[in-house]
Amino acid sequence: MAKEPIRIGDLVFPTKTAVLAYFSEMLNNYVDGQDVDVSDSVHLSNLIKRHPKAADKIGPGIKRFFKDKTRYPTSSFWIERTDGTTVHFALKKCVFKVK
Repeated sequence: MAKEPIRIGDLVFPTKTAVLAYFSEMLNNYVDGQDVDVSDSVHLSNLIKRHPKAADKIGPGIKRFFKDKTRYPTSSFWIERTDGTTVHFALKKCVFKVK
């Protein structure tokens, strides 16, 4: 039995590993502190909906996405919400829906 492709907005991937690779490469295209461009923001808006705590991450709404450091020695995508608060999210949690 063939696996169903994974759809994230208008993007279609054969596997979750392919999804993670795509968004990891996207992350690596930015430097810490840089805003994500409009096209990539659309894809991230669709991806964040897959996060187990999507409602908490999105909060009152998304103003912008950007890349920055986390408390770990890594960088991640961040959301600045419409109320000015910020929160980062893990790509793996969006892709594999781990809690």
